[in-house]
Amino acid sequence: MEFLRDHASFVEPSTSQTSGDVPASGVESIAAKNRISELSAEVTHLRELLGKAKAINDGMWDSVVQQIVNGQKEQAQDAKGDDELRRRKRSRGT
Repeated sequence: MEFLRDHASFVEPSTSQTSGDVPASGVESIAAKNRISELSAEVTHLRELLGKAKAINDGMWDSVVQQIVNGQKEQAQDAKGDDELRRRKRSRGT
């Protein structure tokens, strides 16, 4: 019989009051609300950081793409200039 009573007190939630007039479940609810508020603030902060990181990443990609495009244009112009130079040299030889 004593075992069942001990088991029941262990398994069932405590009905004693832990803080003044607020029951234990109320304290847990307040703690949960506080934790939710903290996590919401952290999510907001992390979203701001993500936005900044995305802007930096987009800027870097734009810079890399522009360098590649400009490099390809220069290579195409250099190749065109080399072709013209070769044609001129060939025409002199004949």
